[in-house]
Amino acid sequence: MIDVETFLREHSVEELCATAESYFARLDGEALIVHEARKPFANLLEAPQSLHKLGLLLGGLRLGQGMTVMDFGGGLGWLSRYLNQLGCETVTVDVSTTALRLGRQAFDRHYVGEQRAPAHFLPFDGRRLNWPDASVDRVICFDAFHHIPNQREALGEMQRVLRPGGIAGFAEPGRRHSRTAPAQLEMAKTITLENDIRLEHIFALAQDAGFTDFACTQGIPQPTLFSLADYLRVAAPAVGLGKLRSLRTWWRRHVWPRPLARTVREMVRQGMTDGPVFFFHNGPFVPDSRSPEGLSHHLELGPIPASASAGESIELSVTVTNTGTARWLDQSRDMIGVVQLGVQLVDPERNTVDDDHHRQPLGRSIAAGEQVTLQTTVPIPRPGKIQLRFDLVAEQIAWFERLGSSPVDIEFDVL
Repeated sequence: MIDVETFLREHSVEELCATAESYFARLDGEALIVHEARKPFANLLEAPQSLHKLGLLLGGLRLGQGMTVMDFGGGLGWLSRYLNQLGCETVTVDVSTTALRLGRQAFDRHYVGEQRAPAHFLPFDGRRLNWPDASVDRVICFDAFHHIPNQREALGEMQRVLRPGGIAGFAEPGRRHSRTAPAQLEMAKTITLENDIRLEHIFALAQDAGFTDFACTQGIPQPTLFSLADYLRVAAPAVGLGKLRSLRTWWRRHVWPRPLARTVREMVRQGMTDGPVFFFHNGPFVPDSRSPEGLSHHLELGPIPASASAGESIELSVTVTNTGTARWLDQSRDMIGVVQLGVQLVDPERNTVDDDHHRQPLGRSIAAGEQVTLQTTVPIPRPGKIQLRFDLVAEQIAWFERLGSSPVDIEFDVL
């Protein structure tokens, strides 16, 4: 059996980088592009686990549109392509220039829809990233960190390029990965490192690199199936207990039966042991308006005129309070997530007639708890009785009303 520590002593970072390049270089480019384009649906054995872990990873990264995401060890960049289609600027990083070249071809060929965000393909020498400090919002590493021999150095580079408050997310195999038959075969035949993932050791390295916080969840390797009785006990105890009482079963007790509790504990234990999904934070996390998370407001309008003349404008004072947890941006790429005061024209039944009637910039970024008062000049379109709805909008993300905030409607006569 190949011992990982011995393997690391015998092979340098540079040798393992060269091995990765030779792996991609000797494969048929066209077949490899097709295979990568199918990921995460490359085969029936890997798809369920890959999709599950990918969902956990994307959720924990708390992404927003317009963010810059570095796909570390991204290979041909199948994950970068999906992230880019979600509206993120992507930086695919790999030690193989062949993989990056083929990845660019696959990206251009298989991209769905119009490319909305820039896509970069960055060669990595295994030591230092040729990328600016504090310039990316997220780092994602999907099933690649266990191939990295110099983990301390790699984590240092991830932390360097992350902005304050950024997150690095990983989906990896578990604590005993190197001893599995496939891992042993890879190390013997292709000289590829298949390291164990021991989170207590990796987080210590991450702290040395400057990361501040750690969180993890379990990538369950196999689905755990429950009976209807188990489901009712866990998900709907009030309904379930009544139903089970009518069946006169022993499930009347108000605690989980021990076999079920053991099953759940084993499910969590196995998932964390054999397939952890984990995250390192680069300082305190603060959501911003490129995502719907934490967007909430309170609006107050100043004196409202009783009437106005068609073709003219009314001037109003509007006080806006950020009652959520997210920071409202006043600038970003392509205006994604920029928060503005929006005025909609509505009909007597309170249906929106024109949701782009008027926009007013807030003038600066607004942190959670902050308040700003602004003067806005709203054009009056036509004579008759009209209604205007005042709300905030995070551009290309959502109107705040749809996220639970209350807009303010006013009605007056237009002469």
